[in-house]
Parts: sequence; C-alpha cells; structure tokens
Amino acid sequence: MKKRIYLGIDPITGKEIRKRVEGKDEKEIEHKILEIQKERMEVDRPSDVTFGKYSQDWLKAYKEMRESATKEMYKVALNKCKTLTFVKVKDIRPLDLQLIINEHLGSPSSCRQLALTLKQIFKRAVKDGIIRRNPADDLQLPKSEKKEERALTDKEKEAIKSAPFTTQERMFVLLLFYFGLRPQEMLALMPQDFDLQNHELSIRRAVGYQNNRPYIKTTKTYKVRRIPIATFFEPDIKSFIREIKSENSLYLMHQGGSLLSKSQKVNLWNRIKEKINVQLGGDEFIDMTNNLRPYTFRHNFCCECYYKKVSIIKTAELMGNSPQMVMKVYTHLDNSREPLAELMKMSI
Repeated sequence: MKKRIYLGIDPITGKEIRKRVEGKDEKEIEHKILEIQKERMEVDRPSDVTFGKYSQDWLKAYKEMRESATKEMYKVALNKCKTLTFVKVKDIRPLDLQLIINEHLGSPSSCRQLALTLKQIFKRAVKDGIIRRNPADDLQLPKSEKKEERALTDKEKEAIKSAPFTTQERMFVLLLFYFGLRPQEMLALMPQDFDLQNHELSIRRAVGYQNNRPYIKTTKTYKVRRIPIATFFEPDIKSFIREIKSENSLYLMHQGGSLLSKSQKVNLWNRIKEKINVQLGGDEFIDMTNNLRPYTFRHNFCCECYYKKVSIIKTAELMGNSPQMVMKVYTHLDNSREPLAELMKMSI
C-alpha cells in the first residue's frame, strides 16, 4: 500500500513538500506516518519560523478539507494580518494581535472571524512547541447587536399570496414556507426528491459556492431527511415539475438548465423581496419588509411546528437541526400567540 502525506512548504522554493509512504497494510503506513511527523516535529520546528510561513502551512494542513466558503473565510482573515508576515511567531505579542483587531472595529463579524483564526493558529503553534502561550487567548472584541430571527407576520403572508410572482419565484417562496428548508437545500432540489405517492419530500443534498460558481455538497447532517408534503400543495408541485422537465433541467431552481450561480440566487431573492415590499405598501425608496430574508421562512416553519404542537424531537428531525437549536428558536417566539388566557383562569 502507498500513501502521500503533506509535510509543509519548502521555505526556499515555496513549493509543497510531500512524501510517499509505503507499507504492507494501513496500520504499518499509519505507524510510519507518525514516525515521520515525530521526526519532523523535532527537526523542522525552527524557533525563527515566521507567521507568514507558519500560517500558510497551518491553512494547508488543517483546513484543506473544509468547505470552499470556510477556507475563503480563513484566507480573508489571514489577509488582514499582512503586517505579521515576516514576524517570527515567537516574537508576536498579544498587543500586536489586538492592534490588528482594532483596525476592523467597524465590522464586529470580521473581528470575530479574525480572532477565531488567530486563536486556532497559535493554539497549534503551542502544540508544536514553537511558543509556550497563546497570545490570542484574551483578545478584546467589539460588542455586536445580535439580530434575532423572526417568523412571518400576517401582513407578509397576505402580501406573499397576492404578489405577482413568476412561476419560479412563487415556487421558491412556497418551498421555503411549507418545508422550512435551508436555502441551499431548496436550491439543490430535483424532481425525483418528491415522492407524491407517499406524500414525502426527501432532502439529500445542498448547494455550495466557490466564489460565484455553484456545486453540489452534502447537507449539514450528512443524512437524508423526509418531510411530509401537504396534499393541497401537490398540484402546484406536479405542475412545476412538468415545466422543469420540459426545460430539460435536473434542478427545480435553475437558469438555462444549470444550478443558479450565487449572483443569480441573490438577484432572484431581490426580485421576490421587491414584489413583497410593494404589496406591503413600500417602493424603491421605502423598505417595508423589515429585514425579510429566506431564513425568515425557516424560522417561521419552526414556530408553526410549535404552535401546531409538533414535538421538539420531531421538529428537529424535520428541520435537520438539533433539539437544542429548536429550543433556542422557541425562546424567541411571539408572546402574543402564547395561550396565556388559560393561565389567567387558574384558581385554587
């Protein structure tokens, strides 16, 4: 058996260092890999290694298998640390890192991503014996106002009913509304995912993006989950599937038969939102949608499960979430819809 392993980047040529390991079986190969890594830890752990070299090695060694969007997040964060490129890892102080954080105080989310990246890199450097303490442990981050998710309002539901959507736009909205899907799951739906005989929709895949280009990936749970289809919605689905097949597309949401690119997805949602806004009384200058977004429909589905007395376990199963996540949603429910009237009738 043979296997190639990554051992870092050559400081002179800048090329990746890879080595072929051979063995009689998987166990022997793994043993040899551990020995090679152990030797390298002793020899190739210079105290004068720079942050630029070490961070790039870290990125390739530990983030190579992550989703494209996640890898891009780390790259963007490291791009904000260019002042540290030629600084030795052992010489970097907490003050140096805090000053970099402070340069981006206007964007709390950027600060969080930057701190996350730095903490992971220096944590690895501690384990590699390059430094003794993690200088990113006590970084001070700006406070950010957490945006709470919400359910659809009754006015928004009425606006959705009367909005002059195209067939694709209408189906985009209804699929989110009736199934509580993540947008990336809905965009990957294919006609064969709908089992109308058993009244079930199977969620098998999702769409990811590398820059603007779409690609198919697994769902967050790596499992197929099934959601019941309301019988009154089935005629709409049948009609839309017939239309999709006549257009020779594999996917329900498509442009010219292909998956929607990231920009096409954004444009589709913007058109939908504009039409809803007009129905609510808004125009190009006045936005009446109150931060309406695709995930609002998912939150709404979760709330409806609660009001329809669907168990937490079942709701989590339908949504592909953990019961803990469902409970977090329930803490933000509209109190005005809680059955408090019965509570007021309590007596001894």
